[in-house]
Amino acid sequence: MTTMTIKPYVYLVPALTGEISYKNVYNFYKNHFIGKISKDTKIIRISCTADKYQVVDDLILCFTHYA
Repeated sequence: MTTMTIKPYVYLVPALTGEISYKNVYNFYKNHFIGKISKDTKIIRISCTADKYQVVDDLILCFTHYA
């Protein structure tokens, strides 16, 4: 979180989820994302596009889903 902007946000378009604001983004990563990833997770990078204002990673995230 220390490397993020003053007004961070995260959007996970395929899952239709995300958060806005430092407090909400922190909570999202702490309680719903980091530490909740299954051990068999594999990330396959498709592309990375960057400009002066943003970085966009296209990737495939493979994992076992536990309900």
